[in-house]
Order: sequence, then structure tokens, then C-alpha cells
Amino acid sequence: MKYILFITVFMLCLQSGYNIQKIESKDLGIVNNSRDSICFSITFMYPDTSIVEYNPLNDPSNHLVKPFSSKEITGRNSIRYSFWEKIFSYNNKAYLFIFNYDTLVNNNWIDVRKKYKIENRIELSKIYLDSINWTVIYSPSETKSD
Repeated sequence: MKYILFITVFMLCLQSGYNIQKIESKDLGIVNNSRDSICFSITFMYPDTSIVEYNPLNDPSNHLVKPFSSKEITGRNSIRYSFWEKIFSYNNKAYLFIFNYDTLVNNNWIDVRKKYKIENRIELSKIYLDSINWTVIYSPSETKSD
């Protein structure tokens, strides 16, 4: 009898834990309002200008956003970006780096990092993401110079 009670309580805990995680997980949307394909990476490292060692081209299906389109990063499809609520409980900020796809294709990743060949760096916090409804919109600057 104790065994059945234990199993019942255990199953209820698992089920309620799953529901809490499902409610807490957010989808991060990235909208590309440019004529170029972009790739992105997200880091929690300090200093905030540190680009991760991982080249986004290594996984273009998760990190490529084609021109005038959008990409959702969901907790259900990508372990790396899942459960933002838990991530922000450990880190107050994350940093989204946006790269021009052609820059990544035509340059060595070490040079991209060393010469800081980024299109944009956006500081993310839970408060900021809530204020923009978890959708980051990338629009290139008209006056941006190479």
C-alpha cells in the first residue's frame, strides 16, 4: 500500500513539475527585417562583448534567419535556449550577437571574433524581453559602414 501511495505522489509531482516548466518556458522570436540572411548566437559571458567560441554556421538550422523572415527559438526544440526563466534566475542578462551570414561564410571564425565583425549586439534581460513580447526585431542601420 505504501508503495502505491509513493508511486501516486511521485507521478503527481512529475506531472505538476512538467506543467510548471511548460508554463515558464518562453519562445524567443527573432525577426530579420533586412535584405541579407543573418545568423545569431546568444551568450551569458562577461564581458558582454565576448563572442562565443561556437560558430553559428555549425548549426544553421537553429541559427540562420533568412531575409524578411523570422525564427522562433523554443524550449521544446532547442535545449540550449530552453527555460529562459531558469536561465535568468542565474544570469541577469544575456547577449544576442547578430552576424551577417555572408560575413561568416567568407571569413574565418577566429577573425570574426578577433575583429568583432558583428552586425549588432543586443543586451537581453527578462524585463526587456517581456517589454518587447519576447520578439527581437533586427533592422540594419541605414548609415552602417563596413
